[in-house]
Amino acid sequence: MTKHKPRELDIPAVPEGMGYLAGLYWELKRTSDPLTWQEMDAWTRMMDRQIEPEEARVLMKMDHIHCRVMSEGVG
Repeated sequence: MTKHKPRELDIPAVPEGMGYLAGLYWELKRTSDPLTWQEMDAWTRMMDRQIEPEEARVLMKMDHIHCRVMSEGVG
């Protein structure tokens, strides 16, 4: 076991004020499949969450980036 963290794990911190979106993303993201607008709509209704359109767009962008990184791999 090494005491050094691999460089691949050095990721930027979540920008200040955006942590709540990261929390929402991981609450919403339950599979490796890309999120759909229908899933997000169902989730917001089921969880009685009100999110702004811009927040929804950011969540979808986060998912796009996540899926791309997962398909390309790290490093």
